[in-house]
Amino acid sequence: MTRNNQIAVVHGGAPFDEVTQITFRNHAEYALKHGYLLQELRFNPKQPQNKLSMLYQMLQNLEIHRAFWIDSNAIFTNPKLRLTEYLPAGKVVMSYDIFGPSTDCLWLENTPEVRRLLWAASCVSVLLFREESTEIYPIDRRGLRYVSLHPPYHQLFTYVEQTVMRSQLNEYYSDGRPDDGFGQWQPGDFILHVGGLHSTMKVSILQDMLNLSSKISE
Repeated sequence: MTRNNQIAVVHGGAPFDEVTQITFRNHAEYALKHGYLLQELRFNPKQPQNKLSMLYQMLQNLEIHRAFWIDSNAIFTNPKLRLTEYLPAGKVVMSYDIFGPSTDCLWLENTPEVRRLLWAASCVSVLLFREESTEIYPIDRRGLRYVSLHPPYHQLFTYVEQTVMRSQLNEYYSDGRPDDGFGQWQPGDFILHVGGLHSTMKVSILQDMLNLSSKISE
């Protein structure tokens, strides 16, 4: 059985700004609540990096059993949920959204094959997709999706519905997505993700949702 101190909540992503101040505090409070380790992996905008290579290095150097990467554009909106009780215990657990498998939140077992996967996917990301990178299709997502389709890595993946790991507020997006409620955040959902929105809007939404989540949990 995995003890709480063998699990790391990994806050990672954007340089420190007003959005990250909100989300880092939320991630720290969640980790403290359940006795998890808190790790911070922050991109250096002056150097080419992606989260897969950062996670690979962290798992190589940290004696933990599992890690949960949560993007700096996301907050826990139902902090009562424990990772080991709520999420399946697969090698690599990730949700899928309207664009396919998502790397915004990852639930990883720290094993040699998972570390090998992260290293391979980070290399593939740079070699194949660096020139095609966009905000909607980041290279780490493309790299991980690519290796997930091929041996020896295809059997390592467990997929869950979007709302299990990273719901969104679809009404704030103007990309013409179908109005069918797919991935829409509902009270009680584990995580809200606000990537792809203007920073001012992110701050407003995050503050409102944290206030709402606090009232719901009372």
